[in-house]
Amino acid sequence: MSGAISIPCAVLAFAIGGSAGRWFVVLAFLALWVCVFSIAHKSYQLTKSVLDIEPMPIDRRPIRGQPFQIAICNNSAIRSVNNLEVELVSLDDEIASHPNSQNLGRIFPKNPKPEKSINKINPGEKVPFTVFHIYQSFGWIQGQPKKFDAKYDPDKPVDRNMAVFIEQKSYHMIIAVSADGVYRFEREFSMTVQFVDGFTQINLTPITK
Repeated sequence: MSGAISIPCAVLAFAIGGSAGRWFVVLAFLALWVCVFSIAHKSYQLTKSVLDIEPMPIDRRPIRGQPFQIAICNNSAIRSVNNLEVELVSLDDEIASHPNSQNLGRIFPKNPKPEKSINKINPGEKVPFTVFHIYQSFGWIQGQPKKFDAKYDPDKPVDRNMAVFIEQKSYHMIIAVSADGVYRFEREFSMTVQFVDGFTQINLTPITK
């Protein structure tokens, strides 16, 4: 890497002039920063790859309070991950067009809760986090799509705590994850809802850019 820097430095030395010692200091300083940046970038890629977000689709008859979840996976074979934090950065829904949306549910980020209280994720372990709970399914009216509403926290009132989804439509979701020694990263998903033969189907598809 220092070789790639030394060539332009040599050209500048001939063009501008100056002592060899001064240009040696400049070269050493630039090489040091390139090395620091390279190590930091490799460390970021390594820690980022330790954790991943795995969709957990639903395909069952609707039950009031049914959780819709994602799984946070520790892909390391040897390293445990401590102090995991998960954020629902944003999730589109039908409330966005409601004139009173700020009071109903469009307040982000929200913090999905783990299925069980955890302090760390062991190597190879997956921990489910609940994004929302299916609160009520609406009856079907001929000529209109089926829909259901959901609550992010089942123990709180609906104010700023609910979402509404209709079938055969895609919704944009962003999830962020961080932990001790793991840089915060985000994943984007497309969430689709369908009702088939009395079953509620909710699927997440990763969005790649």
